[in-house]
Amino acid sequence: MAGPVACPRCARSVVERPTYEMRGDEGPETRCLRCALTHPATLLRSAKVSAVVGTFLIAVNQGPALLAAGPLPAALWWKVPLTYLTPFCVSLYGALSNAKRPA
Repeated sequence: MAGPVACPRCARSVVERPTYEMRGDEGPETRCLRCALTHPATLLRSAKVSAVVGTFLIAVNQGPALLAAGPLPAALWWKVPLTYLTPFCVSLYGALSNAKRPA
C-alpha cells in the first residue's frame, strides 16, 4: 500500500519527502516536515523539557553569577537563552526522529 501523496494539514506534496506520524485527535496523522515542526503537542512537550533541563543547567553553570551581588555579566544575556534553546532543540529533534516514517 502506498503512503499519502499530500500532507492532510497543508496539502503540500510529500512524494519523495520524509513524512512524520503525529498523534492527532482522531488518531495518527501523517504530516510533512513543516507541519510536524509546528505540531502543538510536540512543541509543548519540548518546551516542558526545556524548562526543566534548562533551569537545572542554569543553576549548575550560572548559579554563582546569578546569586552574586552586583550587575550580571554581559555574557549571561546570550548564555541563558541558549541554555534553554539547546534542550528544546534536542527534545524536538528526538520527537521528530521517533515520528519519522520511511519514504
